[in-house]
Amino acid sequence: LPNIAIMDAKATGKLVNLGNSPSQLQLNATGINISNQPIRALQIDFSGTQADHRLDVKADSVKGQIQASLKGAINLNTKQWTGVLGNGQVGTKYAQLQQLQPAQMVMNWQNPRVELAAHCWQMVGQTGRLCLKENLVTAKAEGHIDASLQQIDSQIFSVFLPKDIAWKGELNGNALVHWKQGQHPNINASFYSDNGVLGLAADIPEDPPMTLTYDRASLIARSTNDGLKLRADIKTSNGTGSGYVDALIDPYGENKPISGSVVLQDIQLGILRPFLPSFQRLAGTATVAGKLGGTLNQPKLIGDAEINDGSATIVGL
Repeated sequence: LPNIAIMDAKATGKLVNLGNSPSQLQLNATGINISNQPIRALQIDFSGTQADHRLDVKADSVKGQIQASLKGAINLNTKQWTGVLGNGQVGTKYAQLQQLQPAQMVMNWQNPRVELAAHCWQMVGQTGRLCLKENLVTAKAEGHIDASLQQIDSQIFSVFLPKDIAWKGELNGNALVHWKQGQHPNINASFYSDNGVLGLAADIPEDPPMTLTYDRASLIARSTNDGLKLRADIKTSNGTGSGYVDALIDPYGENKPISGSVVLQDIQLGILRPFLPSFQRLAGTATVAGKLGGTLNQPKLIGDAEINDGSATIVGL
């Protein structure tokens, strides 16, 4: 079980006969930490009985907010909850997704397993959608996820990006993931974004931020007999830079060997700084052509690199 710490909590109401009789209970908690993931506030409202109830959940964290309603029944004999997930919302201060239709849901906590019916979510105030095209299943023994993204506002992902970088654009794509105990997972996913902008905070506050405008950025991931095949491409606007990374990773081999190739032409180095914490400052453009080798933890690049107007400041030097 995860480590859980709660600074303050308050329960109001009654849980009559362990929920076998009609009950109402509200739980409010603040200052929650679950496995080093802080949650500022959590509110849970329960009404009904074990056999027929409604559970409303709202959570607010530094990264975003989430809320949903669960209507269903608990079966203590099978250790299973069966019901409907509805009124779902998830988002950050920049963008929000809202559930479009209720979805049947089954959760088993004895042998952890979640099943969720196909349904869609839409960006609030926008046309972008995220859909489960088929029923979702997640369990240790097996799993199946078939999802599509259409014009999803990239700002919904802001909490996952380094703090110095901002991304403005729309994400499209599909992901099909299937796994079964004793077998290697099967992944078939492709994503792309057109006409977007990557922004990077300046090294010196007085300087303007750096921006990288692209015509298309894309990522493809597919399982093969030899491992996971990855292909990432970017083409910047006005022909100022382009490149690709074509790699094969064996996630099941010793040390996870990697092979492939890298070609970058006139790519701004500064955009890489948030991913290289040892560099306080990184500037210039680079043209690179080479072969990838080594392992996932210690990749190696053998080839040629040309840097124009380059400069760097390394922390501690």
